Amino acid sequence: MLPNVDWMVPLDALICMFLSDHRWRFPATPKSVALGIGTGSSNVSHRISLLNDAGLVEKVDDAGYYRITELGERYALGETTRDELEAVDPT
Repeated sequence: MLPNVDWMVPLDALICMFLSDHRWRFPATPKSVALGIGTGSSNVSHRISLLNDAGLVEKVDDAGYYRITELGERYALGETTRDELEAVDPT
Protein backbone atom coordinates (compact mmCIF):
# COMPACT_ATOMS: atom_id res chain seq x y z
CA MET A 1 0.00 0.00 0.00
CA LEU A 2 1.26 3.47 -0.89
CA PRO A 3 1.64 6.00 1.93
CA ASN A 4 -0.85 8.85 1.93
CA VAL A 5 0.16 12.37 2.96
CA ASP A 6 -1.85 15.59 3.02
CA TRP A 7 -0.31 17.19 -0.07
CA MET A 8 -0.83 14.14 -2.30
CA VAL A 9 -3.96 13.04 -4.16
CA PRO A 10 -4.78 9.61 -5.68
CA LEU A 11 -3.78 10.86 -9.15
CA ASP A 12 -0.18 11.25 -7.95
CA ALA A 13 0.10 7.50 -7.39
CA LEU A 14 -1.27 6.79 -10.88
CA ILE A 15 1.24 9.19 -12.45
CA CYS A 16 4.16 7.67 -10.57
CA MET A 17 3.08 4.12 -11.34
CA PHE A 18 2.66 4.95 -15.04
CA LEU A 19 6.10 6.54 -15.26
CA SER A 20 7.61 3.70 -13.23
CA ASP A 21 6.10 1.12 -15.59
CA HIS A 22 7.55 3.02 -18.56
CA ARG A 23 10.86 3.95 -16.91
CA TRP A 24 13.16 2.19 -19.35
CA ARG A 25 11.12 2.89 -22.47
CA PHE A 26 10.77 6.67 -22.68
CA PRO A 27 10.18 9.89 -20.77
CA ALA A 28 6.59 11.06 -21.14
CA THR A 29 4.65 14.28 -21.52
CA PRO A 30 1.72 15.05 -19.22
CA LYS A 31 -0.58 14.46 -22.20
CA SER A 32 0.79 10.96 -22.83
CA VAL A 33 0.56 10.16 -19.11
CA ALA A 34 -3.05 11.38 -19.09
CA LEU A 35 -3.90 9.20 -22.09
CA GLY A 36 -2.17 6.24 -20.46
CA ILE A 37 -4.09 6.50 -17.20
CA GLY A 38 -7.38 7.72 -18.64
CA THR A 39 -7.73 11.21 -17.17
CA GLY A 40 -7.56 14.83 -18.28
CA SER A 41 -4.20 16.28 -19.28
CA SER A 42 -4.76 19.54 -17.36
CA ASN A 43 -5.08 17.58 -14.11
CA VAL A 44 -1.94 15.59 -14.89
CA SER A 45 -0.02 18.74 -15.88
CA HIS A 46 -0.81 20.37 -12.55
CA ARG A 47 0.02 17.30 -10.46
CA ILE A 48 3.17 16.38 -12.41
CA SER A 49 4.49 19.89 -11.78
CA LEU A 50 4.01 19.38 -8.02
CA LEU A 51 5.59 15.93 -8.21
CA ASN A 52 8.56 17.52 -10.00
CA ASP A 53 8.89 20.12 -7.23
CA ALA A 54 8.77 17.31 -4.67
CA GLY A 55 11.44 15.27 -6.48
CA LEU A 56 9.28 12.26 -7.37
CA VAL A 57 9.56 13.00 -11.10
CA GLU A 58 11.99 15.16 -13.04
CA LYS A 59 11.58 17.27 -16.13
CA VAL A 60 14.12 16.10 -18.68
CA ASP A 61 13.86 18.84 -21.30
CA ASP A 62 12.15 22.08 -22.29
CA ALA A 63 9.64 20.16 -24.43
CA GLY A 64 7.91 19.02 -21.23
CA TYR A 65 9.00 15.40 -20.94
CA TYR A 66 9.19 13.85 -17.47
CA ARG A 67 10.63 10.68 -16.02
CA ILE A 68 10.39 9.00 -12.64
CA THR A 69 13.16 9.60 -10.09
CA GLU A 70 14.60 7.11 -7.62
CA LEU A 71 12.29 8.54 -4.92
CA GLY A 72 9.30 8.33 -7.26
CA GLU A 73 10.20 4.76 -8.18
CA ARG A 74 10.37 3.80 -4.51
CA TYR A 75 7.01 5.51 -3.93
CA ALA A 76 5.42 3.61 -6.84
CA LEU A 77 6.73 0.37 -5.36
CA GLY A 78 5.38 1.22 -1.89
CA GLU A 79 8.88 1.56 -0.41
CA THR A 80 8.68 5.12 0.95
CA THR A 81 7.52 6.29 4.35
CA ARG A 82 5.07 9.02 5.25
CA ASP A 83 7.95 10.96 6.78
CA GLU A 84 9.91 10.89 3.51
CA LEU A 85 6.92 12.21 1.57
CA GLU A 86 6.03 14.85 4.14
CA ALA A 87 9.65 16.08 4.01
CA VAL A 88 9.36 16.86 0.27
CA ASP A 89 5.99 18.67 0.49
CA PRO A 90 6.02 21.12 -2.48
CA THR A 91 3.08 23.22 -1.27
